[in-house]
Amino acid sequence: IGCLCAGLMLGAIYGLLPIYLIQTLHQENWLSWLMAITIFGGMCLQYPLGRLSDTIERRKIIIAIAGIMALCCILLVFIPVQLELVGFLLFLIGGAAFVVDPISISHACDRIETHDITAATQGLLIFYGLGAVLGPLLASTTMHYLGTIGLPVFLAGTATVLACFFVWRKTQTFYVTQEEHFMAMPQTTPMLAEIDPRGESDIDTSLTDNPLLANNL
Repeated sequence: IGCLCAGLMLGAIYGLLPIYLIQTLHQENWLSWLMAITIFGGMCLQYPLGRLSDTIERRKIIIAIAGIMALCCILLVFIPVQLELVGFLLFLIGGAAFVVDPISISHACDRIETHDITAATQGLLIFYGLGAVLGPLLASTTMHYLGTIGLPVFLAGTATVLACFFVWRKTQTFYVTQEEHFMAMPQTTPMLAEIDPRGESDIDTSLTDNPLLANNL
């Protein structure tokens, strides 16, 4: 659910945020700067929030991040349109949206065996990709019915669903010791999972399970 919601939010941000900014600010010359600020927020906040999730339960961090993102998106709907304030909110929104996926992956890695991490991260990447495909479609539909504010409304709704889901999960499952440290996961290619050092035990196990190879080793 965390990776799916991250894909929904980032897909909508990449695809429709430029349209929202042009229609809201009517200043096309600032479009590239505001998009850069959004991505810069993701770059700046991903590591500190990720490291914080190594000491505080990751579900609490995701709930807090989703809550902050929902609040920022709601403010975009109701506050007066000012370039500086919009830029600050986009910095926080970008930071929150970009960090959900890697923290969700780290949370999953805390609950599975080390030799299953490679396969698990590949599966989680599929859910992220599904969200990235559906995000622009659902967000554009929301904008069709609500107008320009449909994008922040869609992002706020997705973040709220994410927060509510993890609040519910906290009532259903116990806290698990966080053995895996946070690792930033760029949204690039499934091959990234293949070179994840946390999945190296797959190779070690396959070698030692073969008596001939084990003797040679």
